[in-house]
Amino acid sequence: MKRIYLITMLLFIACFVNGQVRITYQPKSEQLMKIKGKDAVIRTTVKAKELPSFNVSEMIKEDSLNYVDNVDIPFRFGKGFDVDLSLDKDGVWQNTDEGRVWTMRFHSANAKSLNFIFNDFYLPDGAELYIVNADQTVLYGPVTSTCIPKDGFFMTDMIAGDDVFIYLFEPSESIGQSRLNIKKVVHAYRGVSIDKKGILRSSSDLLPCHNNVTCFPEWEMESRAVALVLLANGDALCSGALVMPADYSFRPYFLSAFHCVDINMFSPGILSPEEINDAEHWMFKFGYLERCGNSYISQGTSFNGAVFKAGYCNTDFVLMELNSNPGNTSSTTWLGWNRSGATPLSGAYIHHPLGEPMKISFDTESLSMNDTILNWHDQQGVLFPASPINTHWVTVLDDGVVQNGSSGSPLFDENKRVIGQLHGGKKESCSYGVEKYSGAFHKSWIGGGTNLTRLSNWLDPKNSGIMTTNTSAFPSISGADIICPSEGPVIYSVSGIPSGTPVTWSCTGGITVTANGTSCTVSASTAGYASISARLSGSTTILTKTIEVSSTSGNPYLSYSTDGDNIRLLIHTPNIYGIRQFIWSATPTGSSGSSYYNSTTGPNGDYWDIPKGSYNVECRVVTQCGHIIASMTVN
Repeated sequence: MKRIYLITMLLFIACFVNGQVRITYQPKSEQLMKIKGKDAVIRTTVKAKELPSFNVSEMIKEDSLNYVDNVDIPFRFGKGFDVDLSLDKDGVWQNTDEGRVWTMRFHSANAKSLNFIFNDFYLPDGAELYIVNADQTVLYGPVTSTCIPKDGFFMTDMIAGDDVFIYLFEPSESIGQSRLNIKKVVHAYRGVSIDKKGILRSSSDLLPCHNNVTCFPEWEMESRAVALVLLANGDALCSGALVMPADYSFRPYFLSAFHCVDINMFSPGILSPEEINDAEHWMFKFGYLERCGNSYISQGTSFNGAVFKAGYCNTDFVLMELNSNPGNTSSTTWLGWNRSGATPLSGAYIHHPLGEPMKISFDTESLSMNDTILNWHDQQGVLFPASPINTHWVTVLDDGVVQNGSSGSPLFDENKRVIGQLHGGKKESCSYGVEKYSGAFHKSWIGGGTNLTRLSNWLDPKNSGIMTTNTSAFPSISGADIICPSEGPVIYSVSGIPSGTPVTWSCTGGITVTANGTSCTVSASTAGYASISARLSGSTTILTKTIEVSSTSGNPYLSYSTDGDNIRLLIHTPNIYGIRQFIWSATPTGSSGSSYYNSTTGPNGDYWDIPKGSYNVECRVVTQCGHIIASMTVN
C-alpha cells in the first residue's frame, strides 16, 4: 500500500507544480486500458453531438485574403462553434464499481481534428478527464484537479479525427462535485491529421522544403524550449519558446510575437485589456515532434494559462510567464540569449509551421538589420503598424522555410543563443532569396522604456548588466532516494544552477534540513516518506525530491492460503519502509536439516508459492537499513 501511496504522491506533486497534460499518439494498450476501465458506457450506444456543416472553401478563401504581405499571421486552422454543454443536461452518466463516468461523444464530418474550450471547469481530488478519438490513435489526459487554472477556463489539445469521446470519472467519495461547461468546439478544416494506423498526414499547404528538427540532434537541447501556442479562441496557432532570466531563476518566461496577441484590428499596435486577457488563456504545447525518417509523432505536453509581462509593437515581441513551470516533470529547457546587438554570422529558426510538428530552418550567412521601414498589409490593402528601421534582423533562408504559425519562433545566432523572434516576411517559397524579419532581442531589451514594453526588468531583475545567458536544462536535487536514520546526515544538492545562487530549503515528513547554500544535510528520525524542497532565490521555481526513510524495525507478519496442490505465503509489512527484497525459507516440520525450500524476491514480491505440506516458514524483510524477520508454522 505504501508503494502505491508514493506513486500517487509523486504524481500529485508533478501535476500540482506543473499543471501539465500529456497527449499521446499511438498509445500503448496499457495506457488505453485505464480508459477502458472507466468506459462503462458502450461506445457505440452513445449518441454523438453533431456539429453543423460549413463551407470550407469559403473559410480557406477568407484565410488567403487575410494573408499579410511581409507578416506570418497566426495560422487559423479551424472553425469554432459556440455551444453550451454541461454535465447536468448533456452526455451520459453511468455508475461503476469505483464511482461514476460521464461520457460525451462529438462528431464533425471530415474534421482533421477537434478541440474544446471549457469554462466553469472544476474537478475534485481523484477525478480525471480523458479525451480519445474513435480510432484510439490519440489519447489526451488525464486532466486532474491540479491541472486547471483558477478561473476555470481550459483549452484542450487538438484531438485528431472527426469522432471524439470525452470521459470524466468521479470517484465514489466525490460524486456530484465536478463542474464542466463546454463553451466551444473547434473543427479543424486544415492542418495535420492522423490516419487509422497512427501515421501523420501533413497539411496540403506544407511546403516540401521543411526540415524536421529531430533530424538535427545537435539542436535537440534548444528544441526542448520551443512550444506550439494555441490562441485563446481555440482556432489559431503561433510559436514561441522559454527564455532564461539573467539570474538563472528558471522562471517560465515565454517569448513570442506581439502580433499573436494584437489580433483586434480596431486598434492595431495597441494591446487592449481584452487582448491581454485572451493571451493569458493561451495553451502551450512542448515536445511536439515528428520522428526523423518516418511519419510518426511523439507525445506532447501542454500547459494552460500565463500572465502577460510585456509587449512592444515596434519589435513585435511579447513576454508571458506561464502559470505552471514546465521544468519539474518534463524535459523542457530554457534558451540562452545575446543582447549585444553584434552581427550574427548565421541564423536559425525552430518553429511549428501550420501547426506541424517542430521544424528547423537556416540562414547560413551573416544577418543584417533592416535599413528601411517595414510596412505590413494584407491582400485587401489593410495596413498594419509599420516597423521602424533598425528594429529587425533580416534573414534569407537557404535551408528550410517558415510559414504561417511560425510567428514568434526564436531566431538563434551561430552560438545557438536567441537574438530575436520571427515577425514575418515575403510570401514563403522553397526558392532561395526570400527575406524574413525578426524583432531584434537587443532592441526589445529597452523596448518602449517601460516595464510593460521592455524585456530588461523581467529577464534581468537584478540589473546585473550581463549580455548573454546559456541554454540550460531545468535543475534538479541530487542525492539518495532511500536513507537510513542510523547512518547520520545525508547531503543533497541542487545541480544545474550557477554557483552561489541563493537557495531556500524546506522539508516535510520525519526529517530535518540544515541548509548550506546550494547544498543541505538531511537527518532522519522517523521511517516513512518525506520530501525536501529547494526554492531558488527571487523565483517561483521550487524543486522537490521525495525521500524514503528506511525502517530499522517493525512488525511484519505472515499469512497463507491453499490452492490445489500449492500453498501461497503472503508477507504483510505495515509501516515498514525502504524494502529492498524478501528472503524466504520453508523447513518441513520435524526436519532437522537445512531449509527444504528457499527463495528471494524483489521489493514487490510479497508472496511465495510452495507445495502443500507442513512447514516452519521464515521471511526476512530486507530494508535499506537492516533485516526484520517474520515467522510462522503452516499445517
